[in-house]
Amino acid sequence: MNKTIAVIGKDHFNSVLCRELEKEGFILSFPGEPDDISSVTGQCGSFKINTNKKHNGAESVVTDFILFAGGGETPFVGAIDPVAILPQDSVSFEKLPFSKTPVLFLLDHPDDSSAGDTRAVLERAIWLTKRRRKAICLARYIRTAGDGLEELYRDARSAGIVFAKYDSLEIITKENKEYDVIVREGEEKTVFHGILSMPGEQSTDMEKKLEKLLKIKAERANLGGGGRFFVNPVHTSRKGIYYINKNIFSESESEFRELARLLIESIKQDTREGLNGGKQNRYAEVDAEKCAFCYTCYRACPHFAMAPDNEKPAMVNVKEVCYGCGICCSICPAKAISMKNCDDDVKNNDGAEKAISKNDESGKEVFLTIFCCENSGEYAVQEALPHFTHAGREINITPVQCSGELEVQNLLAALQRSEYVLAAFCMDSACRHFEGSRRARKNVSSAHETMKSLGIPEERLGFVQLSHAMPNVLIDVLKEIMGSE
Repeated sequence: MNKTIAVIGKDHFNSVLCRELEKEGFILSFPGEPDDISSVTGQCGSFKINTNKKHNGAESVVTDFILFAGGGETPFVGAIDPVAILPQDSVSFEKLPFSKTPVLFLLDHPDDSSAGDTRAVLERAIWLTKRRRKAICLARYIRTAGDGLEELYRDARSAGIVFAKYDSLEIITKENKEYDVIVREGEEKTVFHGILSMPGEQSTDMEKKLEKLLKIKAERANLGGGGRFFVNPVHTSRKGIYYINKNIFSESESEFRELARLLIESIKQDTREGLNGGKQNRYAEVDAEKCAFCYTCYRACPHFAMAPDNEKPAMVNVKEVCYGCGICCSICPAKAISMKNCDDDVKNNDGAEKAISKNDESGKEVFLTIFCCENSGEYAVQEALPHFTHAGREINITPVQCSGELEVQNLLAALQRSEYVLAAFCMDSACRHFEGSRRARKNVSSAHETMKSLGIPEERLGFVQLSHAMPNVLIDVLKEIMGSE
């Protein structure tokens, strides 16, 4: 059976995506622009979009998936002082009076800047230098991935733009709405003075309306162009709803087609996990007898998969939209939530507890236990481990669906069977489940406090945040734990 996708808004960008989707056999519908939509109900596989106008003779559209694209000209806002920091848009720069004061373009602060941000900065910096204004670009990384970026860098250098890389920086407010930016790279320190311009996250009116209609978590998601979008480029916090931010990509047909490929793969995965009777790998189950009905899980769930039960004074899990991250299970004060496998329909504890129980049964002590997020750390671990082949130093790898399900008791229990324990999880802004990494880091800190009270050396428990493409970072950490060969 062909799956249906409702595409909100219709422009050249969506037209390219739609052609690729139709090639894959998807049935498309176009309920209109955001202003045409009054409400959205249901979940992945059975969304209902109610509109203000008739669509093919009906005022509602039933669809399996929802797609919308947002963005336009890259929005820049003042993250420190909205008056003193220049918005990075054409109108503001056209009004910029001539002055000898340099303009400092700050990238990768506090999160990695997107290719769209980089492109916008370079174009405007070139525009300034052509008008005899000094422009300085400060960035943690020099990125050339993206159509035309390498050529744009070349043009920027030819125009006389100064580039400076930094490991860390400090921003100091000066008089006349100007700033000193202290840049440190290694042992070197440089001070740049000027007017500060930096990208910030700002949703358009359309995006704000859709956030509310679709019940999407906008913070640290793809909306507004922020964060480390490359981990899940088309996902939102709700299964079956996809968002593509045009700000972070160029206008090339090749990138549009690549986005379409990513979108199709994501839809196919959600089709396998969400539309065939809710048969994703696992989901949360609430014991209504134990549930305190405190709404803690409802507030904590990043995917809106917890809801009040209509028949009992308890919460219930909506299996069709649950990602099985285990965050609700780890934070439930009444311990009323457990994770359940869809394959064998048998209840089980989270991945961390299962692995610990297995170790306990074997009675074998290992040198190092590594808890790693299956979306990031697991890939880096598999790349890093071949560098460490110490005889007699067994390493136990425990992938978890989300680091947010790691509880203090999991970490302490692992220390009973391991000389060292390491938690390897996502960067904060790259967590597929939004809050997982923050919760894991907090639980590691809590475990350290307990260890200190028991006289256990804190260095036996460590944590590292990385992506799947950062095995070298993990190698450095493992060298400290195991010693260099």
